[in-house]
Amino acid sequence: MKHACEPLHVQWNPLSNNVEVVNRSAGHQQGTVKASIIDLNGNTVWEQVQGYVCDEDMTLDMMQVKVPQEIAGAYFLRLTLIDDKGKMHSQNDYVNTTIENDRTSLHDMRQTQVTAVVNDKTVTLTNHGQVPAVMLRLNLKGDDGEQILPVIYSDNYFHLMPGESRTIDIEWKNEDTRGCKPIVEISGMNLTKTTIEL
Repeated sequence: MKHACEPLHVQWNPLSNNVEVVNRSAGHQQGTVKASIIDLNGNTVWEQVQGYVCDEDMTLDMMQVKVPQEIAGAYFLRLTLIDDKGKMHSQNDYVNTTIENDRTSLHDMRQTQVTAVVNDKTVTLTNHGQVPAVMLRLNLKGDDGEQILPVIYSDNYFHLMPGESRTIDIEWKNEDTRGCKPIVEISGMNLTKTTIEL
């Protein structure tokens, strides 16, 4: 929902199979959109880059997604929108499949290794493996094992491609820790669950 409500947004339309730019911001926008299909082994098997020019309050049709015939089962569709000054405004990942409603091949993915570096209330995760790290989740807890709530994450439940890093900001109030030391539990579909202290 946080990604869907961003002022300048790139998305996949499953009805038309088109990539779309949605401009809810005030003013004219232009730049480039890149669409990539990445297989479960982390290989980019299709990619297309196209420029966009989009007025305010407008949804613009871009390229159509073309899945290579050799893909069987689940795959990743990554969309990236960059403005004409080189700033990335939007990046969205989809887990799609060539077999209707069947993403079970995700469970057969190889394990990967993700490391975490802490700097105050930020955590930078890096995928050191050769395959995508799927559905990474950060979960703030106390050292008693119970969740600390409420908490705000700048992003969560995301994928990291091989070699990719992402920095997540975590916000909470000290009075909500119940006097416990905050820790972050990091989990995902194809990595071993770990915890780090903040």
